[in-house]
Parts: sequence; structure tokens; C-alpha cells
Amino acid sequence: MKRYVPTLLLVIVCVAGFWYASGHSFFKKEDENAPQAYNTLQKDAITAISIHTGMGDVELERQGEAWQMVKPQAVPLNRYGVDDWLDSFTGLMHKGIVDSEPADLEPFGLKEPPRIFTVKTADGSTRTLRVGTVLPVPDYLYAKWQDRDEVVKLSTSAIDPLTRTALDFMDTTVFQFSDSDVVKLEVEYKGSMYSLQNKADSADGVKWQVGETEWKPEDAGTLFGKLHAIATQELVKPAGEVALSKPDLKVTIQMKEKSTVYVGQVNEGKLWVAQEQGPWAFSLPVATADEIVKLFQQAPAAAG
Repeated sequence: MKRYVPTLLLVIVCVAGFWYASGHSFFKKEDENAPQAYNTLQKDAITAISIHTGMGDVELERQGEAWQMVKPQAVPLNRYGVDDWLDSFTGLMHKGIVDSEPADLEPFGLKEPPRIFTVKTADGSTRTLRVGTVLPVPDYLYAKWQDRDEVVKLSTSAIDPLTRTALDFMDTTVFQFSDSDVVKLEVEYKGSMYSLQNKADSADGVKWQVGETEWKPEDAGTLFGKLHAIATQELVKPAGEVALSKPDLKVTIQMKEKSTVYVGQVNEGKLWVAQEQGPWAFSLPVATADEIVKLFQQAPAAAG
């Protein structure tokens, strides 16, 4: 038995040593390519955004609590575009330094970079991110801060959300209303009238009606959803710059508190639609008017 004692002691020492080393990360290897924070700015401090890409330049400014587009033109902004962009910008992570002191930026595509993102903060300072060409490793791009020397690699998935056009920030939805507030929806087109009316108070319990045809609530919901989905694919124009005095299409949405009227007129091969006394005119394919009418013609069959 005594001859096994040294072996047992050696095993105990080895186990204890392994336990100690494991607990102190002796066997852990630092991952040099682990993502590292690349931006210390807080998004609440940012007051202006400038985006330069091959798809055009975009500039936005914060005025009070609201953001406005100043280049290429003023447009109605969607609810999440700017906020999402700021989250992506302030949350940038790089995957390692490629060159800490590059003698020439040309090999990285950073001498005249195709993408430049600049933000301005409340104290008047600016921060500019320059993004160059693709690395030999797929899905990564060379990048650097304008005021720093080192070139790092950023993933394309980090840069793509920053590469936005003016249209990406714009609210492209033409017809805006709350479904639950709608009492009546009327469409006038080519001399015909189409009407969807809420009959929630009727004695026979009919919720919606088109002409003499009863509709289920879900059919009305489907129509509303398709109307909400109608969106422009180009920047709006100020309504005052578009001819709308002889409308080909009229959509009246009567709600509990008010009524909203949209008029549409064909000009230069496009259907321009604007809310009466509203600031913006939206461009749509001419066929959109026929598609709206079809919503009234098709949904009753689904009602069963």
C-alpha cells in the first residue's frame, strides 16, 4: 500500500493544480478577433446626421425633439428610421485593427471612400466614419475614424444599416388612419361610388356593409390593411407643386371625431395623391386607383 502513496499524492497535486489553473483562466486564450466597441458616443448627444454613399447624400437635423430631413429635401419621416440608424451607429463594433499606422490609405479604399458617415453633437463637434473596400475575408470592410490613424475591419452587417437613402427615412404610407376609428369609407372613381359603412348599432348585428352586402369585421380589417399598405416608391413633392384641382380619385375616411379626404389626379403617367390641405403629394402607379376599387368588389365574397 505504501508504494502507491507517492502516486496518489501526485494525482492529488495534479488535480489541485488543474483546478487552480482553470479557476484563474490559465487555459483560456484571448480571442483577438472578438468584437470590440468602436463608438463611445451616446445617441442622445447627436444632433445632425450626414450620409454620403453612391446612392446619394442625405442630411438630417434634430430640431427640439423632432428630426427633419434637410437634404436632398424635406420629407415626412417615418417613426423608426432615424432612431434605428442612431442605434446602429452608436453600437458599432469592430473585429480587430488591420493597420495601426497606415502609410497609405489607398489600398484600403479609404483615400476617397465610397461611404462616409458624419454626426454632429450638441457641443458642435463632429465625428466622421470612413468606410472603404471589402477585405479579402468575405463580409468585412476596411474602416477608420477620420481623426484616428488605425484602420479596422467592420462587418458588412454593421455598415449596411447605416447605408440608407432619403426614401429609407421617409414615411411612404399614403393613407393614414386608425382602423378602430373608422365609421365610413367612401371611394369615388370614374363616376362610381363605393362605400364601406360601420353598422355596429344595427338591430340585426351587422358590423359592416357595402351596398346591400354584409361584411364580416375581418373583411373590413383586410381592406384597411391593404389600404395602409399602399405606399410610394419615390420622394414626395409639396402638394402645392402638383395639379390636384380636377381629381380622378377621391377617398373619404369618416372617423369618430373627424373626416379626412384624399384626392388623386393623374399627371405625367402617375397618380398623385394628397390629403386635402395636407403638405405632401405621393406618387403612385395609375393602376392603384383600380386596385382600390377592387378591394370593395372582392372582399364581399370572402365574407361568405
